[in-house]
Amino acid sequence: MSHRLEYASLVRDTLAFLNPEEKPPPVVIEEPQIISPPPPKVETPPAPPVEKEVIKPLELNPLKPKTSGKDASIKSTLGKIAPNLKFVDEVPSDKEAKRVKEAYLSQKETPSVPIVVMGSAPPLLKSVAKAINIVYGSSHIVDGTKFEREKTWDLFLKSPGLKLILMPDVALWGALDLMRFYREVKQENKRFLGDVPLILIPDLTLYDKDPQLKRSLWNVITQTHSRVPE
Repeated sequence: MSHRLEYASLVRDTLAFLNPEEKPPPVVIEEPQIISPPPPKVETPPAPPVEKEVIKPLELNPLKPKTSGKDASIKSTLGKIAPNLKFVDEVPSDKEAKRVKEAYLSQKETPSVPIVVMGSAPPLLKSVAKAINIVYGSSHIVDGTKFEREKTWDLFLKSPGLKLILMPDVALWGALDLMRFYREVKQENKRFLGDVPLILIPDLTLYDKDPQLKRSLWNVITQTHSRVPE
């Protein structure tokens, strides 16, 4: 007999002994509930990371000129027919064409008697430009910084209608590219930029100290302009 049945019989006999007239109720022993353990949690493995497609930059290789035996034959034939004809394998740069174009636009705005400075102009030179403009025709301040930077003085000096140039001497000595065109005839005390007559203006502070120098400068402008051919 199992321990459970022995326990139930003992309880029944005890109740019968305590109350012999009453029939003891049957002792019901509940079977213990066996709780099953929860099923193990199955962890879903994380999805593998999605690799992003790396887009490589497009490499542009310069086109190489295609040459063939036929091209060589054509060049050889044309070389015999027109020996002065020049052949090129690469497209020439348009840098020079752009330089000429920009200079042409500047030439259209160049007065007949410009006062060339490198940067801003002092009030004295602006007053001289106004006086020349009234007496002799077109004149105004021209900033030569761009011509010096882009080395286009040669095109500036070919401006149509350009007769005479005024310029502070300190500005000329600092313009290394422009100095290539500077020349002087010491015997005649004449100076030129290319073929254009040049009047060099000395230290401008001297004109503020001695107003008589302004009259002297104007006389030089008058004499030099009168010798310029129309």
